[in-house]
Amino acid sequence: MPLLLRFPALLLLFLALSQAALAQEEVTRKDHSALLFSNRLQFNDRGEPLVSIGLMDAQTSVTFSADGLIISPSGPEGPRMQVDGKREWTATLSRARAATFQWRVVLGSAPTTDFAAVRETLRQLRDQGLQVSMEEVGALFGVLGQLLDTRETVFLLEDVFASESAAGVKGEELARLVGHPVTVERLIQELPEGTLTLRSKDQEIKVEARNAIWFEAPGGAPVQFQKVEHSRGFRWHGREDRSYQGSFYVTVDSGGKLGLGNILTAERLLEGLVPAEMYTSAPLEALKAQAVTARGELLSKIGRRHLTDPWLICAEQHCQVYKGLKAENPRTTKAVKETRGLVLFSGRGLADARYSSNCGGHSENSETAWPEVKAPELRGRVDSAGAPPSDLSQEDNASAFIKNPGAAYCKTKGGTFRWTEKISTKKLSELVNKSFRIGPITTVKPLARGVSGRIFRLAVGGEGGEALVEGELVIRKLFGGLKSSMFVVTPPAAPGGDWIFEGGGFGHGVGMCQHGAMQMAEGGADFKTILQHYYQQSRVEPLY
Repeated sequence: MPLLLRFPALLLLFLALSQAALAQEEVTRKDHSALLFSNRLQFNDRGEPLVSIGLMDAQTSVTFSADGLIISPSGPEGPRMQVDGKREWTATLSRARAATFQWRVVLGSAPTTDFAAVRETLRQLRDQGLQVSMEEVGALFGVLGQLLDTRETVFLLEDVFASESAAGVKGEELARLVGHPVTVERLIQELPEGTLTLRSKDQEIKVEARNAIWFEAPGGAPVQFQKVEHSRGFRWHGREDRSYQGSFYVTVDSGGKLGLGNILTAERLLEGLVPAEMYTSAPLEALKAQAVTARGELLSKIGRRHLTDPWLICAEQHCQVYKGLKAENPRTTKAVKETRGLVLFSGRGLADARYSSNCGGHSENSETAWPEVKAPELRGRVDSAGAPPSDLSQEDNASAFIKNPGAAYCKTKGGTFRWTEKISTKKLSELVNKSFRIGPITTVKPLARGVSGRIFRLAVGGEGGEALVEGELVIRKLFGGLKSSMFVVTPPAAPGGDWIFEGGGFGHGVGMCQHGAMQMAEGGADFKTILQHYYQQSRVEPLY
């Protein structure tokens, strides 16, 4: 069976920033590894998308074992060599060069299908004297008569910058002009290069290739990888042995280090994603709701993330946590199979089906967590059948709600619905001064909250000055990784004492509340009812 099977009854158009076109050009004149950067999606003969997922990057070596190995050193459709017997293998990289980049400032975006919004955004930007060009990201494809369109038009300042810092300075200047946050987009100017070596531990077999080597176990058997790095940037960062199925490749990542990718169908991937995202002991209807949202989230990210990486998505929280075979469970596999191909739609397109662990009694509007995302299905609402609380964007109301939340579907034990963190002045000062050099901390003042009471802007004062902090995730990380930004702060009773953070929820609070979904299912709600509660004006339909 070839590594990638083409689905004939397919209308497929993938659009990304200019690095996609660059990658296609590189394919014709250099090697097949450039395809890994092209954000090109393929399908198997059942109409299921084949997804490349980054398991690790920035490595110096990758070690794994398999009972036999099929190696494709010159591309997935090139010559293949099969090695029989159980062996341990190590992949290394030499003579590597990182990709080179350019940076541009993204001034805004609009759904490509919303022609009025695209024209109006372009007009507003040009009326402000800005030289703007437009690019598309996302995907448009149809399978079995169903159309999926996640395309978005992004508006880019025509100026190109040689460094991220230079683009960032210009972005800050333009944010004040246009009146909303802007982002900086990295584009590949030249793809990375290097020599990959795959060697058996017994030294009997050695394979070398430029830029990438593909491999898989015969018959789709598992491959066991040693010391897989996970959760980089979080307190639970570490390494563990993990097993995966599908096809694999080692390649040169954009930073010039060793990367490991895995290719498998979306449905097979979901069997490993869903148990990593929700308790396998959850009621089946909650697991089905999770499977549908996870499928939609997976498809919505393709062509929109990791545009400068040699895979479509990653295996971390930035995309969706994927732990491989070890995490799979018969109950979650059943939920995936019983919802095969079902996705959530809103209006004429794919719904934005984001989710979080525990909303703390009230979900949040999407733009609070991501200013550029204003999805009508992602409106914050009280997580119960009762009346909503008073306006939680007001400080007094948020404080009262955090301390006395009342009834909620997600009101469970375990320290996520309500929690308290005590941080000493010394520790808090150390945390804040990693980002802002303002000396010992004297004040923490919320400036703006979302509809759930989550803080997305605050001021931190120190003996050496004051810093403005924006972004709910940035705020959480600033204070050492708080469970959410729905919190109130009590300063120390005495100088040098503990700051007390009293909070609610775990995560950004946007979309489906997983703890709430489980309680709804316990109460008899089916997966479609659960989804309609958390995603307003949505519907479940088959995509394939």
